[in-house]
Amino acid sequence: MDGRDVGAVENVVYKRHADHPDEILIRRKVLLWDRLYVVTFDEVAQVDPGRERVFLGIASGAIRRHSD
Repeated sequence: MDGRDVGAVENVVYKRHADHPDEILIRRKVLLWDRLYVVTFDEVAQVDPGRERVFLGIASGAIRRHSD
């Protein structure tokens, strides 16, 4: 984890599991465009509901672009 703000949670995707999402979609501002990126639930290290923050266990450069 490098402590960067990588974007806002856009959506959570439930496919195979009912107790936790399979993927989390993140909206990132890249220059003038908003783009969607995706991380798996396994890549989430911690959730802080009080601060409304999700901390990832991967480097920000490892976040993958979402393919629509």
